[in-house]
Amino acid sequence: MRVRRAWLTALASAVLVSSAVLVSTAVLVSTASVNAAEAAGALVSPAAAAHTGSLDAVAAVSASDVWAVGFSYHGATYTAMTEHWTGHRWAVVVPPVPAGVTDSYLYAVTAVSASDVWATGYTTTGTVASPLTEYWDGTQWSVVTAPVPAGVSGADLYAVDAVSASDVWATGYTEPAASTLIEHWDGTQWSIVPSPDPSGAVSSWLYGVSGSSATDAWATGAWSDGLTTATLTEHWDGTQWSVVPSPSPGGTGAVTALEAVHDGPSGPAWAAGYRYAGSAARTVTEHWNGQRWKVVASPNPAGVQAASLVSLAPVPGGGLWAAGDSTNANSVTRTVAEHWTGQAWQLTPTPNPHGSSDASLTGVAAVSGHNVWAVGYSWNGSATHAIAEHWTGHAWKLVTVPS
Repeated sequence: MRVRRAWLTALASAVLVSSAVLVSTAVLVSTASVNAAEAAGALVSPAAAAHTGSLDAVAAVSASDVWAVGFSYHGATYTAMTEHWTGHRWAVVVPPVPAGVTDSYLYAVTAVSASDVWATGYTTTGTVASPLTEYWDGTQWSVVTAPVPAGVSGADLYAVDAVSASDVWATGYTEPAASTLIEHWDGTQWSIVPSPDPSGAVSSWLYGVSGSSATDAWATGAWSDGLTTATLTEHWDGTQWSVVPSPSPGGTGAVTALEAVHDGPSGPAWAAGYRYAGSAARTVTEHWNGQRWKVVASPNPAGVQAASLVSLAPVPGGGLWAAGDSTNANSVTRTVAEHWTGQAWQLTPTPNPHGSSDASLTGVAAVSGHNVWAVGYSWNGSATHAIAEHWTGHAWKLVTVPS
């Protein structure tokens, strides 16, 4: 099993490994049947009970068209999963997976329109990982082939962002010797675009990507020289990707990573992540001012031993949301959401499912200032369940999702 919270792995090693929690099986529900059932007032839910489930990312087309992706776990198999919000409730829409794979996972989603949505992740066949890209055309999901770099044993895609229908970026890393991986959709096919690793890097990982135009995109992650794991930021100028220095507030011997990035046309880019040094992990946010990356103070919940931010979302009209989690001295993990007001980051109280011993937010997307979604997972001691939270402009509220 892969662990997305890299600072957990850092307790034993400076090597970052991305990904997840136990999850569940879902049942196929088409969008057409969802809408028909809702029109009749029916509650749409899986036909069979699921064991465990997790949502890792969310993207919003409109108030009545929101997609979340993740994976489910049933027996000994992990299976890619998507869920769709139609304005009234969430319903599972099971995507296809390539024939012959052992497991499949989706970690990122981006939407151009109601009939143009991409999701990325990876599949495994035995111990070999391969990129997974899926496309929603307004009616169904389909698998679209993504290339694997020559000379590697595997590759994963952990982030995706669409500038337009013919300009989509996906990022991740190769295995087993981690090296950055960037792929691009030109409207016809996915292709690998060369991406550098920092000088002296033993391993490099990309966890986030965001573009504002054909000549402006950012990718973020981390790299390690074997002693220190530091932030990694790379920029696309329309011709090539290049490493751009970014601060690593954790210092020598620490682990600092940027898991999410937002690059909007209305302003400079933001990145979010965490730093782990000694016995504590703390949230990190950084801002690109047009010339360099600069650390911007971000709060941590009182009394916690660890906190991280793993997702960013712009608010139409201004502002940002960041989502993640925190862990206290009793090893209880709780959801975290922070809001950028234009002047400072502010913690905003978030609920946790009743009876859960752990809960995390792994994705966030905003429709408007009073309509924001966050997704993730919770653990109740025996099973992991997908969760969704909704910001109404005044408070975050839990919304039932099939898991």
